[in-house]
Amino acid sequence: MLIVNADIEGRNCAVRIGETIQAVGQLQPLPNESIYDAQGGRLLPGLHDHHIHLRAMAARRGSVDLASADIRDLPKLGVKLGGSGWIRAVGYHADRHGELNRAVLDELCPSQPVRVQHSSGKMWVVNSPAIEALEIGSDSHAGVEVDQGRLTGRLFRMDKWLGERLRGDTLDLAPLLEDLLRLGITSVTDTSFNNDEEAEQELKNLKGLNGKPYDVHCMGDESLVCGGQLKILLDEDQLPDLDGLHHRVARAHERDRGVAFHCVSRIEMLVVMECLQLIGVHPNDRIEHGAMIGDEMIEDLANLAVPVVTQPGFLSDRGERFCRELKSSEISDLYRYKSLIDAGIQVVCSSDAPYGPVDPWQCIHAASYRLSEDARAINSAECVSAETALEGYLLQPDLLSKREIAPGSPANFCLLEAGGSAKGSSVHRVWFAGQPVPVSS
Repeated sequence: MLIVNADIEGRNCAVRIGETIQAVGQLQPLPNESIYDAQGGRLLPGLHDHHIHLRAMAARRGSVDLASADIRDLPKLGVKLGGSGWIRAVGYHADRHGELNRAVLDELCPSQPVRVQHSSGKMWVVNSPAIEALEIGSDSHAGVEVDQGRLTGRLFRMDKWLGERLRGDTLDLAPLLEDLLRLGITSVTDTSFNNDEEAEQELKNLKGLNGKPYDVHCMGDESLVCGGQLKILLDEDQLPDLDGLHHRVARAHERDRGVAFHCVSRIEMLVVMECLQLIGVHPNDRIEHGAMIGDEMIEDLANLAVPVVTQPGFLSDRGERFCRELKSSEISDLYRYKSLIDAGIQVVCSSDAPYGPVDPWQCIHAASYRLSEDARAINSAECVSAETALEGYLLQPDLLSKREIAPGSPANFCLLEAGGSAKGSSVHRVWFAGQPVPVSS
């Protein structure tokens, strides 16, 4: 196929494609070659989401979404997964739904096993039938919460443990990949901290359109074999032993492996910066989220030269909650962008889906305007241009170079409508491995 009249970095070009790009420039059609007229639309390389959780996204498709539902309706909204009889719900938050524990779920669903995930992804709440089915005891895992000798039903950071006991929950990732392709996302980095060697192989074997391999890069634990970053999950209320943390980071660096640090609080950020100042920085180290970065931290962070992979989409998705829960002084530190760039820090836009909105154009818009879901401005001084936010989606997974439309590269493209820009983008057409992807209207 020959794509003609495409705007590539401001130049009118033609692109000849098979599964890869064969030629770019002022090209003439070959005999019997099919032609697609881009009509001056902007042609971008396929987008890369640098922070996503594929299995959690697939699981959410078969779950009750409490983001816009009353938790009292949970029994009638329940979705059964794989005929197992379980009800799985996501999007719970105490601010909207009230405090949730085993007793509350038992009143709602006394006989059917239920598990409800907090909107942060950090906690699950289960009822008594679920505790019985999973054979949960006070000594099952450090994340099991116990109050006066009784299980509360609250489970913290136990996704891997739960997954091992719910092997019957089969996840079909094919529809999810189709949705990503429609948005122009042709590759991703799965940043789940509990990815092990088995999960890595499963994700790397995923197929997209017409059975062509979908490009998945994986972070995870020490067992990964393909060189993805070691993902270290920091929780302010349960920080790791610092000597143990330093040993894990040093060992990863010795194996020429970068480390990705989950940081959503000031204290977590301070722990990471102290660790890297002591151990040193690997070229593939990165900070995930950087949700709260104090003004006094910026110079030290810039000196470390570690990129921040951030998610401005949270502002448009739960900005009102941030405004209620945070002090005004904290709002100024929330999901910084422009101030980090001005200090010479690389900032990369991403989604954290399913916990944040996956649509890259929504995330780019959020970075540009920083508006809550009720259109309240949240620290407008941190706004960046849409083009700046888009740049992150056009980086290679290592964050070190740009994805390019050049011969030999994958024929993965995202075509914007003529005159379209990242600021108000409308995806007109997507190609994956040289094949057009149906785009929803």
